[in-house]
Amino acid sequence: MVTVFWNPHGIIHIDVLPPNEKFNAAYYITAIMSKIVEFKNSNNYKKLFVHYDNAKPHVAKIVKKYINENSLESVPHPAYSPDLAPSDFFLFGTIKEKVKGIVFESPSHLIQTIVQIFNEIPSETLFSVFAEWQNRLKKVIDANGDYIF
Repeated sequence: MVTVFWNPHGIIHIDVLPPNEKFNAAYYITAIMSKIVEFKNSNNYKKLFVHYDNAKPHVAKIVKKYINENSLESVPHPAYSPDLAPSDFFLFGTIKEKVKGIVFESPSHLIQTIVQIFNEIPSETLFSVFAEWQNRLKKVIDANGDYIF
């Protein structure tokens, strides 16, 4: 499993779940959210907004506590709405299309390839993806939370 945190300016963190490792709240904090906090602190952000789906490890009490203690703010994600997230409606499909047929020698080879693909995406495209995300969220709000896609 690959986890990617990104914004229109670039990749913030990529994580590849090691074989036989469980993706749980503790792993999520240690391997992923701690890197997001490092990014926030190294850029001197007072607060950083993060978006993720409602998977149990993401919304566990210890994760919520960690997020609050580290000046992160979770952007709510409507239940059962994967087509609203930028990674789901844009990034994963783009990457999947470009890695089709590639046999990766190692997790680092996979990460290197993802970074290369991401870096080839024009910044205008990345900004338009985030604008589209806002448009999709507005449509859900305007439809009183009803499914729209």
